[in-house]
Amino acid sequence: MDGTSNIFIFEISRNLDEVPSVQQKRLRPGKLSPPRPVPDYIPRPPYVNSQQPPGIATGPEVHDKKGIECMRASGKLAAQVLQYAGTLVKPGIKTDEIDQAVHQMIIDNGAYPSPLGYGGFPKSVCTSVNECICHGIPDSRALEDGDIINIDVTVYLNGYHGDTSATFFCGDVDDEARKLVQVTEECLYRAISICAPGVEYRKIGKTIHDHADKYRYGVVQQFVGHGVGRVFHADPVVLHFRNNDAGRMMLNQTFTIEPMLTIGSINPVMWDDNWTVVTEDGSLSAQFEHTILITKDGAEILTHKAGYLDKNIRIGKKIQVLGRGGGGGGGGVGGWEGVGGGEKIDANDGNRALELDGEQVRIADSFNVIAGTSTEGLVTALLTAPDECKRPLYMAKEMVPFYRKLSPKICPQCKC
Repeated sequence: MDGTSNIFIFEISRNLDEVPSVQQKRLRPGKLSPPRPVPDYIPRPPYVNSQQPPGIATGPEVHDKKGIECMRASGKLAAQVLQYAGTLVKPGIKTDEIDQAVHQMIIDNGAYPSPLGYGGFPKSVCTSVNECICHGIPDSRALEDGDIINIDVTVYLNGYHGDTSATFFCGDVDDEARKLVQVTEECLYRAISICAPGVEYRKIGKTIHDHADKYRYGVVQQFVGHGVGRVFHADPVVLHFRNNDAGRMMLNQTFTIEPMLTIGSINPVMWDDNWTVVTEDGSLSAQFEHTILITKDGAEILTHKAGYLDKNIRIGKKIQVLGRGGGGGGGGVGGWEGVGGGEKIDANDGNRALELDGEQVRIADSFNVIAGTSTEGLVTALLTAPDECKRPLYMAKEMVPFYRKLSPKICPQCKC
């Protein structure tokens, strides 16, 4: 959840009726259910029961060893909740039902849903559909085929916040929306790849803006990333567009990066609920967010999907993902691609040495995860992706029923 609800609010238009018409049906407020109860034994953040957002706390969130472990725990839970919420996205489900499921999972894990009661926010998660840039309030509106929805999850666990979001597809989504979502996610990972101690924060904005410009997407400027940890929103204010702000990243610091891209206007319009923000022209918007920890080697993503990436994965200096594509199970050998430092490196030899950021690495030694786009690649990925105990997620004997179960989703035209 971005940290600007009380900072840039004066720049946001409020005249909803002047928003030009667009092809998709525009969002309108639905009915709200009452705020959901949280058991008394679950600790609350200090801002709960206050109707005023506490704003950005002065000073960065820098942690000792114990604080880092607490941040890893809150980030892991936030990632698990977001991953679960994404599985609920389908035509017909109400955003309020997503809120119910998210709320229950968070409190079942002994945590507090950070958005609930923050500055009077009435729900436990933000659900931002189509032209909604951010801070959408879950309500009675049912998702429709072709929608995109950002789900923004923050949990307060053992005194520390973990904050993450992703944009999901609902049913059959058109290519224009898919491309926007893809590029927005790429912007996030490219920005993370340049993070390290001593790096200027403004490089994040330049990295995101440069990539968005390649596709002529707009970068929303009024909503930002932020420090996160013992408080929900702290310094630094992380701008996602080109800027000249001073400041450098610090070892053991945690903050979010959460770019919001639009197909059309970047100008926001706020609804009368004082939270929901939509694009001025009704064009689509997408967002992705991670909480990261600055380490001596770069950045550790604290809110990665549970089970698929090692918690100590390094971003930026070593290749981390090996993708197998093309050829199929019985076809020719496909090409191997390594992804590192935000760039793709083609390589035909797993033992070939590459130099990334001045560091020699062997491709075969540098992967935490193998991902596949072909049949062969999918099987390879599932057999080799490690869980948290470094075991493969799936054994060979489990693959056939698993693949048969998922093949209609992976390949709808498949008859197996």
